[in-house]
Amino acid sequence: MKTLTTTRRVYGNESPDDTAGTMWRPTDFDDFHDGGAYPEVFAVQFPSEIGWQKKEINSEINDTISCPPSLPVDMETLMKDSTETMLRVKGNRNRTDAHESYKAFVRAFERDAEAKEIETFGSLCEAKSIEIIDNDTVDAKMFENEFVTCENGVGKPCVVRNIFKDRFHGVDLLDLFPEEMLTVNDKAPARRTDKGAMRQNTLLVTSKRYKEYMDDYEKCNEDDDDAKPAPFYNNGWRIFSTHPEKVNPYFANMHPAFTRAADETETILRETFKFVVKSSSAPHMQSHVDAMTANVSRSLNKAFIGPAGCITRLHYDAQNAHGFLAQTKGRKLFVLFHPAADVGATNCCSSADEQTEMNQSLIDPLRHIPEKARKHLYACVVEENEAIFIPHKWWHYAVSLDSSHTVMRNFFHSKTNVEGLVTMVMRSVANNQTN
Repeated sequence: MKTLTTTRRVYGNESPDDTAGTMWRPTDFDDFHDGGAYPEVFAVQFPSEIGWQKKEINSEINDTISCPPSLPVDMETLMKDSTETMLRVKGNRNRTDAHESYKAFVRAFERDAEAKEIETFGSLCEAKSIEIIDNDTVDAKMFENEFVTCENGVGKPCVVRNIFKDRFHGVDLLDLFPEEMLTVNDKAPARRTDKGAMRQNTLLVTSKRYKEYMDDYEKCNEDDDDAKPAPFYNNGWRIFSTHPEKVNPYFANMHPAFTRAADETETILRETFKFVVKSSSAPHMQSHVDAMTANVSRSLNKAFIGPAGCITRLHYDAQNAHGFLAQTKGRKLFVLFHPAADVGATNCCSSADEQTEMNQSLIDPLRHIPEKARKHLYACVVEENEAIFIPHKWWHYAVSLDSSHTVMRNFFHSKTNVEGLVTMVMRSVANNQTN
């Protein structure tokens, strides 16, 4: 393994060989040898050797590896030991309360010979079942009426079978983009209240390396599963925005038949952009309305990939979006709460900046469910080739029971959650005008 050596220059000081007297700035990878945060480099920056030591990593070190993408770095060489590193990390740095409760849940399920269905076991024993429909037979208008606009617009979740048919068989997103750089982390979603040793830890890896990590994670410590650290999770990969031409043939633009009537996202976006263009006195922008509409719509499609044990903590989707999540590989346990459930009382707040994350909850449904919330509890296991529809403001938690690939689309509907999308667009326009 190459050992990086450098004489560190001090940021902002004059370079010894600089007769012009200009201030020194970082220019290559060696400049990041012992860490440092340079304001003109818009990337997470950490000491270069974290992640490459062969000895045990000090659990008191809470930073993980990354590098500024603008620097001339051979990423394949840089990340050659990252898989081993991710498997080896111990201590608070990569062991989370949510992961510990998941492991306890799985152990209890495996020990109980009477247990039949994981979605009605342990803390989930009082959960209501979620209706199952079939993509081959469901009518799009019926889906809109019975699941999206029902209960005065609150909506009702469901599981949809036969979501992909044969179109996706054998396709692996990681294989399609082996050199794509992924951001993977041990907590999802991130929270302002996760600080110090409990904050989200992040790595940059190629798709190829991450796939190797997933395979190794499944195999490592098979005789002592308690020794496994929390897995790193590729959550929210926007591959549909970055490479739409290569992904769309497999996913039909993420507009399955059952959402055709309910997914009015592009209509809402187009009308909003027309209003913005008309109001801005910039008629030449009219030709860009369709492109802006398509770009924003694609940004609402994401992929979630990771080994068994990857967890998405309890939340509901930003901008009050509806969502469907489809399993292209493996199974996922979903735990849902009706918007009326008393989980909002545990919203995460940050005293440092006095901001409230209204769509996140501290409740861990595999550990404890407040009594007032139990009557609003739903759970199901979504199998491969199935999707779950989650209406806006429905709280949901998800954990991969197997090595799992999930594709998701957030969408908006004119009678239930149009305000969230319009507000998002108008805020973005206002910010761009200010900047």
